[in-house]
Amino acid sequence: MRPLDSLNSVHINVILVDSIRKGQDVFGVMPTGRSKSLYYQLPAMKANGCAVVVSPLFGLMKDQVDAANANRTRQQPRGRKEIADRHNVTAYVVFTDQTLRQMAAHMPDNEEDLQRMHRIGTNRVQAYGAPILKAIASYLGEHPDAQKSKALITAPAVSITKKALPGTVLQTHRLLLQELTLEDTAAKRNLKVTTLESHVSDLVEDGKEVDWRSFVNKKTEKLLRTLLDDYGIVALKPVIEEAKGKATYGQAKVARALMNREAASHAPS
Repeated sequence: MRPLDSLNSVHINVILVDSIRKGQDVFGVMPTGRSKSLYYQLPAMKANGCAVVVSPLFGLMKDQVDAANANRTRQQPRGRKEIADRHNVTAYVVFTDQTLRQMAAHMPDNEEDLQRMHRIGTNRVQAYGAPILKAIASYLGEHPDAQKSKALITAPAVSITKKALPGTVLQTHRLLLQELTLEDTAAKRNLKVTTLESHVSDLVEDGKEVDWRSFVNKKTEKLLRTLLDDYGIVALKPVIEEAKGKATYGQAKVARALMNREAASHAPS
């Protein structure tokens, strides 16, 4: 290895390009602005065949963005803690760490954009939206160079085009119409009850006639609707955790299916 510290950029370019042209292995570390692209462009133009270039540029850009976002994220737990203390809840209940990272990356400046963040529903926006938006506005005011991402994560789109239900779901439907219980249907089909619960949620969302009330009573439905509105309808784990044993995943799937069906019925054509 030849030290190049004492050479000027022209000499370095000649040495590296000539070494590559001769088929020698070359490892060159240069600062920005030293025409590093010439080291592969010129030999590639003279060589037979193709040259494969692996560029770390996008990785470098991502590292820089991540570092900026990390700085923003460090500013936010303090505000989250203050909100949590005022409402006498844990900080995680206000916003999760993933939500904070998402806010740091996208910097929402209104309630509509804030509601698109991870695990933020209408109730959270109403309860905690104003102070967090104020904190973001304060940060942007103190850091005028902070770049706000426009690639906001959109809420899950509700499909208004019905897809044909799988045959296995329709088979479950036929048995349920015979007034068999979910357990009896599962035994008859040699399937798990949890699988049948997923079938029921598919049937509900599709608008099929099915007695879902037999295992989701009004009290449980009301609880799940509140939690799904608060935490969002994508991930059910936080909903079940917050239900504290008062609802199952299968019941949550049915409640979500009901909400999706209602949303689809009110969607503009």
